[in-house]
Amino acid sequence: MRHIALRSALLLGSALAASPAMAESADSAAADAQPERSYLPAEIVVSGEREGYGNEDGSSATKTPTPLIDVPQGVSFITEDQLEDQSIRQLNDALRYVPGVSMESGEGHRDEVFIRGQETTADFYLDGLRDDAQYYRPLYNVERVEVLKGPNALIFGRGGGGGVINRVSKVANRGDAFTEFEGSVDTFGAFHGAVDANLPFGEDSGARINAIYEEFDSHRQFYGGRFFGISPTATFGLGPDTQLTLTYSYDDDERVTDRGVPSLNGLPVAGYDETLFGDRDFNRASAETHIGRVRLTHEFAPGLSANATVQYADYDKIYANIVPSGTNGTTVSFGGYEDATDRENLIGQANLVWETAGDGFASTLLLGVEAGSQDTINARRNVTFASG
Repeated sequence: MRHIALRSALLLGSALAASPAMAESADSAAADAQPERSYLPAEIVVSGEREGYGNEDGSSATKTPTPLIDVPQGVSFITEDQLEDQSIRQLNDALRYVPGVSMESGEGHRDEVFIRGQETTADFYLDGLRDDAQYYRPLYNVERVEVLKGPNALIFGRGGGGGVINRVSKVANRGDAFTEFEGSVDTFGAFHGAVDANLPFGEDSGARINAIYEEFDSHRQFYGGRFFGISPTATFGLGPDTQLTLTYSYDDDERVTDRGVPSLNGLPVAGYDETLFGDRDFNRASAETHIGRVRLTHEFAPGLSANATVQYADYDKIYANIVPSGTNGTTVSFGGYEDATDRENLIGQANLVWETAGDGFASTLLLGVEAGSQDTINARRNVTFASG
C-alpha cells in the first residue's frame, strides 16, 4: 500500500507541473501578495577578489618570462607573505607542506629532502646557481622559495633528477626607503631578532641589508646553539636598459647535534624523551658560509635581453656526533664520527632571451651557457670506544 501511495503522489506532482495555466495563476497570486519595493535595485551584483599566495611567474622553471600556466612542469612557490604568516626562518620548515616533497632529518646538521621520491642534499640553488654544501639554509634574506619537480638538467645543469629547490634573494628596492624589525621568543627561551633596511639613492639605484641573530633551545637536554647572518645587496642602474646587482651573504651557524633516542622493538625507547644520547662537548656542528654574486642584465631591444652572473661561494663545515645505534633495554650501543668539509665554488652563467610574435603565434628562444669550478677538501674520523 505504501508503494501505491507513493506512485500516486508522483503522478499528481507531474500533473500539476504539466499545467501551465495553474502555474501562471499561482505566480500571479504570489506577485499580488508581495508589496512593491521601489527602493530596492532590480539587480544585485556581488564581486570579490580571491586571496592567497599565488604566483604567476614561471621564469625560474624556464629562465624566460614565461607565465606559470605555460610551464609543462610541476612548480610550487612559497612566497614572502606565506613565510611571514607562518613565521618560517629555515628552509626545511618552508618545504614541510609542499606536495611531492618529504623531509629527512639530515642528521641534525643539514637540509635533506626527498623530491618525488629521490633523496638529495645537493639539489639546492640560489638565484638559479648551484648551492650544494651540506648545511642549514636560512631564509632571512630570501624573497621566496621555488620547488621544481621532475628532471630539469636542461635548465639547471647536473643533478636535478627528482627536482630542484631554488631560493630567490631579496634585492634592493629602488623606489621606497623602509626599515623593518622582527623578533620572537618561545617558552624554551629560544629567540631571534632580524632587521630589513632599504635605501634608494641616485636616480635608479638602491641598497638593502638584511641581518638576523637567533639562539636555539628546546625540551631536549643540553640542546642549544646560535645563528648569525648578514646580507648586504646593491642595485645600480647603468642607463635605462642596463642593471648591475651586487650581493653578499655571510652565515655563521653553531648548534648541538642531537641524534634522538635509540629504538627498542621497533619503537623509540620510552622514558628518555629529554635525554641526549651522546656527548654534549663532542656532538657539535658548525658551518661558516660566504656567498658573493655579481649579476648584469641588459635589454638590447623589446623582446631581446641578456644576463650574466658570476657567483663565488666558500663553505667551511665541521660536524661531529655520537649516535645511539640500538639498545636491548638495559645497554645502549653507540657509534660516531667527525666529518669536516672545506669547499669553494666558482660558477659563471650567461643567458640570451629572444621573444618574437606574429599573426597568431609567439615564440621564446633561450640560449645559455654555464661553467663552474669546485674544489673540496673532506676529512673524516670515526669514533671508537675502549669496550668496542
